[in-house]
Amino acid sequence: MTRQELQELINSWENLKLIVDEVILQPQTLSLLMDITLSSIDPKSWRAAWLIEKINEKKPALVAPFVHQIVHALKKETSSGKKR
Repeated sequence: MTRQELQELINSWENLKLIVDEVILQPQTLSLLMDITLSSIDPKSWRAAWLIEKINEKKPALVAPFVHQIVHALKKETSSGKKR
């Protein structure tokens, strides 16, 4: 899956559960999703952050390698919704 394909899928709430399941099955996709999440300029970053949260609930080991990046990004993030 490409970043563009992932961004298009994120547009629809109906796709979000499918994206979570797909990332769990294909963990290499998580880095693309994390790039979108950590990009403050990407309008879909808050949805991507929600997806990361759901993936973390199901498979925390997949998200664990990104914790340092997430913490670093939170220090600069201004959106309280995204920080949650």
